[in-house]
Amino acid sequence: MKRTNPVLDADLLEETSKASHERTYSRAVAVSLTMGRTGRRARRAGITVRSGVERLIAACAIRHGLAVLHHDRDYAALGRVSELQQRQLPGANRRR
Repeated sequence: MKRTNPVLDADLLEETSKASHERTYSRAVAVSLTMGRTGRRARRAGITVRSGVERLIAACAIRHGLAVLHHDRDYAALGRVSELQQRQLPGANRRR
């Protein structure tokens, strides 16, 4: 792991920490970087993820080694282009 001292916007860092429920700023930054990487991989593959919340949930799941159980086609797509472990529940691909 590389140690750096980036200069970060304090409000943005606090907002990211709260949204990701991470206890340290270092972990919050790691979730943000994972979220960005997942989004870039999806865009390169021609996938549009309609919600930043879905990318945040996916990033948290990736960082903690958890699977996402879902009824949403975006998680299945993210699982194809990232390390996301996901399981589609019966009746999936229905959007409200």
